[in-house]
Amino acid sequence: MPLTDLIIAANQFVNIQVEIITKDATGGPSTAWSTLTVNGKTAVPCMIRPASAAAVNDYVQRGIEITNHVLFAFNVDSYVPGGLSTKHRFLNPATGYAYKVQGTGIYDPLILSQEDVYRADVILRRATN
Repeated sequence: MPLTDLIIAANQFVNIQVEIITKDATGGPSTAWSTLTVNGKTAVPCMIRPASAAAVNDYVQRGIEITNHVLFAFNVDSYVPGGLSTKHRFLNPATGYAYKVQGTGIYDPLILSQEDVYRADVILRRATN
């Protein structure tokens, strides 16, 4: 089964959100999140998996922590103005967990498939707002 089919079959979805920083009543920073739409939908199919040891090690050497990979069957950057960045997170509506984007790229699973799958490397965070 192609990896893109496995992503769809995983029946997992996330909302892609962008961070918006404004000033609160005291003039301090206040963070809010705005949900983006992809093809007219806010729930985007994906597959959330633990990060590979090699990827975790690569990021640690750059002083960045990751916990998971979020795989998409399409290039998410083409639907996000300016592309995904550390100002984005994925909110899993089923669990309430938020995954903060740390890095992105095309994932080539080599043995599993000859397809290109879009991968976001994330750190699991509990959603607070």
